[in-house]
Amino acid sequence: MIEVGVVTHSSDEAPDPSAELEEAARQMSRDLLETADLGEKLGWNEFDFEVDPDDPLLDDLEGLLATGQPAQEALSSLFMMGLERHVGLPMRLKLLHELERRLAGEVRLDVRAQGATVLRALQHLALPVTSIGLVWHLYPPYMVARLQERLRRADEEEARRTSVETALEEELKAGTGDVAALASVEERALPVLERILLGWSRQPPPNLALAKSLIELAARFPGQRAARALASVLWARGDPELTAAVGRAMTAMPEAAREIIHHHLNVHDPPPETRRGLYAAALALKDLQLMTVMVQDALGGGPWTVTGNGPEHARAVLGAALETEDRRAVPAALHAMADRPPKADVRAAVLEAFAASPLADEFQAGLKRLEEGEPVTVRADVTREDFLRRHGSVNAGMTEDQIAEEARRVQALWDDCYHQRLGWLRPREAQGAIGLRERELLRRLDAESRAMLGRLAGTPQVALLEREFRMKWLATPQNDISGRTPLAIILDERAEHAEPEQNRLEREAEAKEIYAMACRAQEAKIADDARRYASAVLQILPDHPFARDFLERLDRGLGVGGVDERSESPGAPRIIIPS
Repeated sequence: MIEVGVVTHSSDEAPDPSAELEEAARQMSRDLLETADLGEKLGWNEFDFEVDPDDPLLDDLEGLLATGQPAQEALSSLFMMGLERHVGLPMRLKLLHELERRLAGEVRLDVRAQGATVLRALQHLALPVTSIGLVWHLYPPYMVARLQERLRRADEEEARRTSVETALEEELKAGTGDVAALASVEERALPVLERILLGWSRQPPPNLALAKSLIELAARFPGQRAARALASVLWARGDPELTAAVGRAMTAMPEAAREIIHHHLNVHDPPPETRRGLYAAALALKDLQLMTVMVQDALGGGPWTVTGNGPEHARAVLGAALETEDRRAVPAALHAMADRPPKADVRAAVLEAFAASPLADEFQAGLKRLEEGEPVTVRADVTREDFLRRHGSVNAGMTEDQIAEEARRVQALWDDCYHQRLGWLRPREAQGAIGLRERELLRRLDAESRAMLGRLAGTPQVALLEREFRMKWLATPQNDISGRTPLAIILDERAEHAEPEQNRLEREAEAKEIYAMACRAQEAKIADDARRYASAVLQILPDHPFARDFLERLDRGLGVGGVDERSESPGAPRIIIPS
C-alpha cells in the first residue's frame, strides 16, 4: 500500500483510543451476530451466491456430510472459507440490494434497525462478511442445496448414458479404447472424463500414453469441473510426464486451476509427492504466489502432516522454484534456514540447487552473513524497535555518542536485511523501485503536509489529522492535465513492474480505504467530497461495483444504503405522494 502513515514522537500525553475502539468493535460484533434471525423475520431463507456446482468446497462438504454426524467446528470452518472465497464485492453488493428491497415495505422498527446494521456492515468493505449473522443464515443451506443439485446432475447423466458410452468408458479405464471416439460425443464426454480422471487418484492409470491423451482432451472443456478432475490426477503419484501433461492442460483454464491448486494445498494436506505435482502445475500457470511456501517446504517446513524433509524432495521443489529465477527464493530460503536449520543432507541439497542457479552469488553472500551470526531477514511483525532491542547493545554506562554510534550500526544491519513486509526486498531496494512520478508526488505531498501542520508535523497530537490530509491529497487530482489522482498515477507506474496478483491486491486495499472516505463524506453530507472519492476509487479499479453503485445513486438523487439514514435501492419503485 502507499505509505501514508506518519512518524510520531513518543509522548505520555498522547491519548490512546484503543480501548474505545475495541469496545466499539465488540459491540458491532454482537449486533451483527444477532442479525442471524433477521432472515426469518423477513421471510428470507434463500439467496443465490452463484457458486459453481463443481467448486472444490462442495467436495469437502460432501465428505463431511457423508460421516452422518459432521463436527460443527469442521462445518463452520468450511463455510467460513467458502464465504471468504465466494462473497466478493459484486456478491456483497447483490446482498445489499436484496436486503434493501426486502426492507422497503417493512414497518417493524426492530427489524428495520437490524437491517440498517447489516447494510452498514456490507458498506464497510474492510469488515468480513463472516461477521454478519444474516449471511450465516443464508449461506450454509444454499451450499447444501448446491451439493444436492450436483448429485442430481450426476444421476441424470447416469440415466442418459448409453450402453456404447458405458462400454467405451470401461475400455478407457482399462487402458484401451479410442480417445477420438470419446471426443466425438463432445459435451457428453466430460462426465466420462471426470469419472476416469477422479478414479486415478485411487489407482494410477494403466496406460501412460492413453492417459496423456485423455488429459489433453480434458483441456477442451475449460472450467471448474475439468480443473477439479485434472487436479485429482496429481494425487496419483504417477509418472512425471503425467504431471507435466496436467500442467499443460490446466493452462486452458488458469483461473479455475489456480483456485483448485491453492485449495488442495491449503485444505487437503497433500503428501510430498502430490505437493510437488501441485507446485509444478502452479508454475506452469506462472503462479508465483507459492514461492515462499515452496521454499519452506523444500527445507522441511510448512503446515503439512508429512513434511518433505529429504534431499530428493528439497532438490525437486527448490529446483523448480529456482527455474523461475524469482529472487524472493533467496530471502525465503535464508529465512527458513535461520528459523529452522535443515538436516545436513537437506542443507547440502539446498546449497547444490542454489549453486547451479543464477541466484548463486546473492545466496552465498546472505548465507555467509547468516553463518557469522548476523541477521539476514526480518519478519513482517518485527518493528524497528524490536530489532534494535534484539541486535543492539545499549547500557547505562554508554555516552550519547556511543549510543548514537550503536544506533547507526543497528540501522545499517536493518537496511541490509530482507524485509518480509517489503516483499522480501531490502529497504534500499524498495526505495530504488520507486518510480520517477511516485518519487515526485510523494515529495510534493511531504512538502504540503509540513506546510499545513508546521512544527506539529510528525507529533502524536496531529497524527490522525496528518494521515487524513495525506489520504485526501492522494485521492484528489493535483492539477494533473489528465485529471488522474496521485494514487492512480502511482499505482499505474508500479503496475509496469509488479506482478499482476500483487498489483491487484494493492489496488483493492487502497480502494477499500478511499471508498470508506466516500462513505464518511456522504454520511457527513459533504456531497462534493463523496463524489470525488468514489470517482477516485474508479480510477484505481474501473469496475469497482460499490463505487459505481454509489455514483449511480447520487446521479439519480437516491440515498446510499447503509450510509444515509433514508435510502432506497436504484431498482426500487419511486412513490410520489400528492400534496
